[in-house]
Amino acid sequence: MNMGRTFESDVDPNKEWFDFYAPAHYEEKLGVVMTGTCDIVDEVGPTDEWCEDWLVRTCEIIDRYRPALIYFDWWIQNEKFKPYLKKLAAYYYNRAEEWGMEVTIDFKHNAFPLGTATLDIERGSLGDVFPYPWQTDTAIGNRSWGYTKDNEFKSSYECVTTLIDVVSKNGMLLLNIGPKPDGTFTEEETRVLSEIGEWLRTNGEGIYDTEPYKFYKEGEHQVKSGMFAEGEVPYNTEDFRFTYKKGVLYAFQMKPSKEILIKSLHTDRCGTCIESVDVLGANVVTSWVCDHEGLKVTLANEPVSEMPQCLKIVLK
Repeated sequence: MNMGRTFESDVDPNKEWFDFYAPAHYEEKLGVVMTGTCDIVDEVGPTDEWCEDWLVRTCEIIDRYRPALIYFDWWIQNEKFKPYLKKLAAYYYNRAEEWGMEVTIDFKHNAFPLGTATLDIERGSLGDVFPYPWQTDTAIGNRSWGYTKDNEFKSSYECVTTLIDVVSKNGMLLLNIGPKPDGTFTEEETRVLSEIGEWLRTNGEGIYDTEPYKFYKEGEHQVKSGMFAEGEVPYNTEDFRFTYKKGVLYAFQMKPSKEILIKSLHTDRCGTCIESVDVLGANVVTSWVCDHEGLKVTLANEPVSEMPQCLKIVLK
């Protein structure tokens, strides 16, 4: 639904695999409005028969594979889906309760009420801290979600800074890689994943199980808000992102330096509440002081990597 029937594909009723994808709904009538993406909520939607088939097929996936996450792209924000989405969510969440699993449904636009499923921003971000957990989905490959020749790839630095920025705003990152026909992955994607893993082994404490702080950022550089607005941000040593967990504030310096100044953590805000300051990893803090200019930190050595570094600030 809706455009798969407008070009040659397996949803054609005359194709061998039609039943796997079908029934594929297509609406082309005088006086009927249906766009290719069905972005208009109240435009005509699929028939009841189609929706019932869709519901049963999706519940079959749930029962057979017990997915931890179900991702819907678009279309389902169409008002025709509303009663079926309620049935689907109830069925999925009740089954997950039986299995003892924590699950979620990803959605776009206004398909679900906030708090009942996870809002997804494709290849983009939200502009500030969001009161509900949300998600961005993107790929290491910039030109395709799947494998394609001559693809262009994100660096591990861009992926890690995206992760930090998203988490600081109460979000999660769903990162895609596109397998080749034989099931293997490109050297570029494999290298990026390995470098992300290496960075997380050192700095994951400031990512996992954290929550947003009173403010999520310091510095002038930030990601544009909205879908398909991603792009590498020219961070400098004055750009920071913050997360919080159990009395500890984590401050990520997006471009690392030996001499660090976090202006947001000045005396009026944190004059007597900082107990200790450390940096995650091999480098060590030689001195720190909080005054009217901010929190000033000096490290023993110049950072050996351009990847973001994380200060662990224990609060009293």
